[in-house]
Amino acid sequence: MKKVLLSLIVMLAFMTNAIANTLTIYNFTPCFYGISTQGGYIFVAPGTMGAIYTSGSGGPYTSAKVMNDATSPSGPWTGQQVNVGPGASSGSSASGVACNGGNPFTVFWSPNASGDITMMIN
Repeated sequence: MKKVLLSLIVMLAFMTNAIANTLTIYNFTPCFYGISTQGGYIFVAPGTMGAIYTSGSGGPYTSAKVMNDATSPSGPWTGQQVNVGPGASSGSSASGVACNGGNPFTVFWSPNASGDITMMIN
């Protein structure tokens, strides 16, 4: 009985880990963004609220590059870039982001204990 219970606990731990590490994105600006992660590219429209992504590579999300006005993997990637991840839970672009009324945009990267990440773009 103890072996069955222990096996069940281990299996649940692996299942929990398998569904963890999603990236939920909230975009509070009127801009499009391209987000480059080790799990692939994500493109976010203005006003996106609570969009949930799972890493395409199956690996965890550990960092991201966020660039305004990027709309496809082939580019152009010429907007302003903000990098977030370990050691950089937030970052801001320079001013002059045309789609944001000339104001900078700020990206917040907030992981929880399960490895799930919430990204807010303001």
